[in-house]
Amino acid sequence: MEMSLVCQSSFNRASLPQMTSIPYVSLPCQQRPLPARVHIQRWHGGQQQVILGRSRKTEKLEIGGRSFLNGPFKGGRAPQAMAYETPEMFPEFETDTYADKEKMLANYVPVFVMLPLDVVSVDSTLKKPEDLRKRLKHLRNANVDGVMVDVWWGIVEGKGPKLYDWSAYKDLFRMVQEEGLKLQAIMSFHTCVEGTVNIPMPPWILEVGKSNPDIYYTNRSGARNQEYLTIGVDNQPIFQERTAVELYRDFMKSFRENMADFLDAGVVTDVEVGLGPSGELRYPSYPEAQGWVFPGIGEFQCYDKYMKGEFKEAATVAGHPEWDLPDDAGEYNASPKSTKFFAAKGTYLMNSGIFFLTWYSNKLIMHGDQILDAANEAFLGCKVKIVAKIAGIHWWYKDDSHAAELTAGYYNLNDRDGYRPIARMLARHDAILNFTCAEMINSEQIKMAMSGAEELVQQVIKVGFGDGTPRMHAWFIVWHCMPGIQCSMEGGDRGGM
Repeated sequence: MEMSLVCQSSFNRASLPQMTSIPYVSLPCQQRPLPARVHIQRWHGGQQQVILGRSRKTEKLEIGGRSFLNGPFKGGRAPQAMAYETPEMFPEFETDTYADKEKMLANYVPVFVMLPLDVVSVDSTLKKPEDLRKRLKHLRNANVDGVMVDVWWGIVEGKGPKLYDWSAYKDLFRMVQEEGLKLQAIMSFHTCVEGTVNIPMPPWILEVGKSNPDIYYTNRSGARNQEYLTIGVDNQPIFQERTAVELYRDFMKSFRENMADFLDAGVVTDVEVGLGPSGELRYPSYPEAQGWVFPGIGEFQCYDKYMKGEFKEAATVAGHPEWDLPDDAGEYNASPKSTKFFAAKGTYLMNSGIFFLTWYSNKLIMHGDQILDAANEAFLGCKVKIVAKIAGIHWWYKDDSHAAELTAGYYNLNDRDGYRPIARMLARHDAILNFTCAEMINSEQIKMAMSGAEELVQQVIKVGFGDGTPRMHAWFIVWHCMPGIQCSMEGGDRGGM
C-alpha cells in the first residue's frame, strides 16, 4: 500500500509547513508501477483527501522525476520515504529482483504540498513570485514531489465570457516545472470564502444572478447560496447563450489548450474536477454562512424555480401531480426526530418521500455525469487522471434516517446503498473517487451527532471494490490524528483497501 503525504503550506514562513494531510496524488509519472495506493491529501473546505487508486506494472520506474532501471534505484536517488540507506535496516534493498523492487516502491510516500488558495490573486497576478520560488526550492530540496493548486474559474474567466487569462497560472506552472516539481490542478468552479481569502465566481456570472437569483441553490425559506450554480441551470442557455455545463466544458478546454506544454511534459499529473461547493459532488446543505452548526441535519437545496419546475414535471409524469417538494424537513440545525420528514415512520419512508429522494439524488448524479463527460472531452488524449470528490457526511449516519446524507444528496439508508450509484457513474468515466473523512474515528465525535465515520468509510471502500472504481480518501488530518489513519488502514486491510 502506497501512501503519500501532502502538507498544507503557509508560504509566509521560512520553515516547511507543519499541517499535513493525505493527497489523491499518484506517483508523478506516466507509467504507474504500483498496485493499489493510498494518498494523504489536503485541507480544503475543512476537509482533505486521500486516494486509493489502481496502477500497472512497468519495467521503467520513475518517481518524482527520478528513473530507476534494472535494479533497485540505480541511476537515481531513492525516494524520500527510503532516505535511510543503512543496509542493516533494509536488507531487502540489496537484492535485485523485480519483486523486491516493487515491494520497496509500494512503501514509497510521495509528498505534495497544497499551495495557498490565493497564490494567484483575484486580479490574476502571481503573488510574491520571488518568495514563492524560494519556497519551492525548499520543497524540492526536501525531496517533496510536487504541489497542488486551485485553478479558480472566477480568476481566469473573470474579465468576461470566454476572456480567459491564464498568464498568472502559466507563470506558476512554469516556475513549478523549473524547480523540478509536479502539479495537481483543481478545476475550482465554486466560490472560495475561507479565512481572509475571498474568490467569487466570475463577476459577469454574478451580474446574471442579480437579475435572476434562481441561478443559485435555494432552500425552502428562499435563502440563496452563491457557492456554486444550481444544478437547475446545467442545461439552461442563460449565460450569454451558454448553459452551465458548457461554461465548465469551455473552461476545461481552454485549460487544456493553454497548458498543453505542461500536460504533455507530464508536469500536470492529475486534474480534479469541481462538481459542487468546495469542489464536492453534493448540494450545499450545511452552509455555515447561513447559520448551520455541526451536527445539524442541513436543508434540501432544490427550491429555485428551475428545480421546482423539474420536480413538478417529474411528479406529473409519475402520475402524482399533487406531490410537491418537502415542507416538513426542518431547518439547518434540526435533529431528525424533531422533523416530520426524518422522524421514525416519517415522510422519507412514504411513497412521496421516496420519490422525492430518488429524484433529488439522481439529479446530483446526472450533474456529475455531465460535467465528467465534459472533462473527458476536454482532456481526451491527455495522460492525466480525472478525479471527482464526494463528501464524508458522517453525522447522523447511525440514525435510521441518515438525515444529513439525504439533504446533501446521498440517498443512503440502512437498506439502501447511496454510494454505489455514484461509484458506477465515476467508473463509467474512469474517474478516481476522492472521499473525505477517512481519518475519523467514532469516539472523537460528540455522542449526539450519532456519527458513523468508520462505518461510512468501510461502506465506501466496499462500493469502490464492487464497482471497480479507483478510490481515494480525504483525510482532514494533522499529525495528532494518526490513530484515525491507523484505524482506516486496519479497516482497509479487512475490506481489501
